[in-house]
Amino acid sequence: MQPDDLERFTTACLQRLGAELRPLAPQVARVRLPDAALDLFEGAREVTLAFQPEAAQAHTDALLVAVGSYALDRLLEHLRQQPAAVVGAL
Repeated sequence: MQPDDLERFTTACLQRLGAELRPLAPQVARVRLPDAALDLFEGAREVTLAFQPEAAQAHTDALLVAVGSYALDRLLEHLRQQPAAVVGAL
């Protein structure tokens, strides 16, 4: 999976869950989570996600989204617990 594919996948998943995304820089986005997804990142209402290691280094408050990362693992686990209707269109 290419980094751009992972960014598109993550963005689509978060939007499907009702999150609002605001780009901060190339490969960095601020995410506002809906009430139903607050458990995604331990109750955080907003998180910053980076889709490249270099972007994460430049934005030290960002969680890196990469294969095997905490952020991606949490998202996938959250999606596994959702009804098929929520994630069916992905």
